[in-house]
Amino acid sequence: WMLYVALEPYVRRRWPQILISWTRLFAGEARDPLVAGHILAGTALGVARSLFIDLKSLVDWQSRGVLNVDPTTIKALDAAGLAGWLLWHMIVPVGISLAVFFSFFLVRLVIRSTWAAAAVYVALVGAFSLAAPDRLATLVLAVAVTSTGLWVMIRFGILPHTIMILVNFVANQAPLTSDLSAWYASKGLIVVALILALAVWSFRHALGGRKILQGDFL
Repeated sequence: WMLYVALEPYVRRRWPQILISWTRLFAGEARDPLVAGHILAGTALGVARSLFIDLKSLVDWQSRGVLNVDPTTIKALDAAGLAGWLLWHMIVPVGISLAVFFSFFLVRLVIRSTWAAAAVYVALVGAFSLAAPDRLATLVLAVAVTSTGLWVMIRFGILPHTIMILVNFVANQAPLTSDLSAWYASKGLIVVALILALAVWSFRHALGGRKILQGDFL
């Protein structure tokens, strides 16, 4: 909240387009086609980002025998833990999104060009990843994730960026399994159902009352 209050007046003067869907959502216009479209974009990109991170985990497992399991996954293995875990993820992505925007905004103040500032920001994030044991894979992941996030924020705004982080976290940390006989499989299916419900809801309202298939389609 402090970050948002500090940045909002300046952003409204210099970069108002990234706040349009965010402002409409908090004004109670959740069914606005622009808001729903941005939520749909954030959901799709969040799933894609999660799959990319899972791909790195698969590469680590195949090449080095390292199994990357998020420690927070264990919190979602029972019903009460799953509910608290989901509520927690309704808060954290907002803070992360605003923190990312705040740090990028500082770089943007020094470098006047938005895309040049984005390139510098991605390079700085990539430099921190060089300390990891698997430098190349970590660097590729950091650059891909950071550049995708900045593109979403610059192109669409803070709302889809926040939704992308939320879906990414939930999908990556959920107890998902292809073995439906596992005792925790139902918890993973609940998370999948929630993501699908969000996608269907946002897709429906993003159409703005238009039909998916026109009468003369066939």
